[in-house]
Amino acid sequence: PKMYAALRSPLRLLRPFRSLYVAGEDLGRAMLEATRENLRQRVIENAEIRELAERFGVKRGEWSYPCPTRSAWHD
Repeated sequence: PKMYAALRSPLRLLRPFRSLYVAGEDLGRAMLEATRENLRQRVIENAEIRELAERFGVKRGEWSYPCPTRSAWHD
């Protein structure tokens, strides 16, 4: 926690450079979509992670940032 607090401000400078990081919400959505599409045993780069996250959002009814509430999972 202390290290995160110390790095939080400098890491915000990366926000305009999306190719350098993947947001946690995008990573979670991409993991779910990769499971749905049965993607296995290969490296997935940042750009493809974002594409997977976008496809997951479209299939689930275009969720917006931040993540939906728990009740949205129980359609």
